[in-house]
Parts: sequence; structure tokens; C-alpha cells
Amino acid sequence: MHTIITIPFLLLFTLFSAGIAQTSAIPGGDDVDLDSGKGGIVDSNNYLYKRGCTRSEIRIRKAWHTLSPREKREYIDAELCLMDKPSRTPHPRARTLFDDLQGAHARQVLLVHRSGWFLPWHRYFTYAHEELLRTECGYTGAQPYWDESGEVGRFKQSKIFTPEAFGSDGDPDQLYHYDYNIPPLPGKNETNGCVTDGPFADYVLNIGPTAERSEPHCISRQLNETASPFARPEAVSKCMALDNILDFSNCIELGPHLAGHFGTGGEMDNPISSPGDPVFYLHHAWLDKLFLEWQSRDGQGGRNREREIAGYASWVPIIYGREKEPRFKNATLWDTFTVDGSVRNVQLWEALGVTKGLAKCVSYVEPAYPPP
Repeated sequence: MHTIITIPFLLLFTLFSAGIAQTSAIPGGDDVDLDSGKGGIVDSNNYLYKRGCTRSEIRIRKAWHTLSPREKREYIDAELCLMDKPSRTPHPRARTLFDDLQGAHARQVLLVHRSGWFLPWHRYFTYAHEELLRTECGYTGAQPYWDESGEVGRFKQSKIFTPEAFGSDGDPDQLYHYDYNIPPLPGKNETNGCVTDGPFADYVLNIGPTAERSEPHCISRQLNETASPFARPEAVSKCMALDNILDFSNCIELGPHLAGHFGTGGEMDNPISSPGDPVFYLHHAWLDKLFLEWQSRDGQGGRNREREIAGYASWVPIIYGREKEPRFKNATLWDTFTVDGSVRNVQLWEALGVTKGLAKCVSYVEPAYPPP
């Protein structure tokens, strides 16, 4: 057990001009044929089968804009199902399974950002969401991702932010104001409009705006292009070219990671309760796509990157066990990740795992065309 030391929560992420690339996976479309490799599946040589993955275990994750109308509808319906199923975690404010995940993120915000846990824990978190969709709500697909590099400078026109998908921008006539001591980005303010159309318009969030204070509120957004350049292809390429995990993780967290959060604004702009916007999971699936590709490339001298880890296990000093003084602890392969019982706990090595672990049976399909 460990205890987080409460500190004033000022600014979780420091913006910097990080230049950042489209990945080089095989192009693909809507229909994926696991047996023939048709449809541009990254598993064109059946390497997932060769790893021992069964057909039911394989998760083919595709960009949202490439999904068929039926696939989009099934995903949205499953998300609505999570928002209707009762909570089963001890978080005092959680009412639904969807809240449970948001609460787990809020409780551990200072562990899973600016630390060695950032990339592997968010892979686990993405897995947990996908697993709940499948086991609790009968979803048979995989977690889609938001191809942000293909939409730089036009987030507001994304097919994600439509009434048919995740709802539009926040309504400036229905404002939700919250102050969690984080100054707004240039060109933005702290007042965000509620999402008033689409399938999630009526959902009431129960977690946030801070780890210490929660109140019922709407899903809010303030779409903008201030941060979308952090997802530009050159910026991603800069991260992908880095050789060690510490530099790569910092580059992703302070670069592409900011694009989707700050570019969506509202709930996504709040590092504590950002999973309250369902777009969160598409954003972090895209980041995991970048992470998996980086891991799959050999490092200098042919070094295998699969189990590389660096950094502390928290952003702030922690009190461990019965110790009296807070301290930093290095992240290790044996650290335990949890979402408070929503799905099974895993150790960090399993979250990192490409040939063994959570990514063993995961494949991302590269879009065959840019988002319209």
C-alpha cells in the first residue's frame, strides 16, 4: 500500500515545442480477414497466430474514421452500456462501471503521469476499458483509436465530434465552470460548454473536477486547434527516433499526449478526471499504437525494447507501507497496476509485454486514407 502526499495541483504538463509522425504500419480498411490477411491487417504474416494467440484473443484496433457504420454503432452502444451498469469499486462517488474507471484514474493521477508508469499503465487502462466493453456489454470488436496525426489543424471538423459519434463541441450557452488550479492555455478560458447532442449528452459525471472534490456535472468540451500541432507527423517522428524509453516516454507525454487532451478541452483538459469524456479511450489507444510500434523496433545495437522501463513509480514522493517519510521509488517490472477491481490487476512487465503480456495479441491497422 502507498499513500499520496497531497500537494497543490498546479500544472501537470509543461507545454514545449516538440516536433512530432505518422507510423509505418501496413495500410488497412474496414474489413479485416484474419485468415487471409486481407484488409491491410498488420498481422499480414500471421505473427499473432505464431505467438499462440487464438482468434478470440486477437484484438485488431482500427482508426475510428475507417470503421463501418455498424462497427461505430456497436462501439457506442457498448459505451452506453458501461454508463448504465452499476459500479462495483469502492470509490465513494462512482455510480457506474464507466465511473469506476474514471475514479481509478483520478485516484492515481500522481502515480501514472510524469513517471515510469505513464505508458505501460495507460496501456493497461486502455485494455481495462476494452475488456469491460467485451465482458460486461457484449462488444465483439476492439478498441478503436483516433488518428490525430491525420487531423492536425482540423480537430473541430473531425468525424469523432459529430452528433452521430461522440457528440459535438461544448455548447457555449450551457456552461460548466470548474477551477482546479490549472491555468488555461492561450486562447482558452476555464469555462467549458456542456456537450448537448449525441449519445452521451445526458450522461452525468460523478467524478471530479479534483481528486479531493467531486460533484455531478456534464461532459464538457472546448474544441480548439491550439494543441493539435503536437500530433503533427514531424512531431511524432521526432519521438519515434529516440532510442531510450525515458526520452521516448517524455516526448510522447509532453507532445502527442497533449494534442488530444488540450485540443478536445473541457473534461479532457482536466488531467484528473479526463476519462469522463469517452474520447479519452480513442486518444490513448492512438498513443498506445505509437508505443507498440516503438517497442517493436530494435534499439541501438539490436537491443530488444520490450521490457525497457525507466523513471520513478510516481510523480511525487510516496509513503510506502509503514514508512513515515515519503520517498521516490524507481519503477520496476514487478510493480502492480490496478483499476480498483474493475478488471484483474497486472504487474508492470505484463503491461509492457509485446510477445508476452497485454500487447501480445494486439495489432493496430494503419488508415488506408486520411480522415475526410
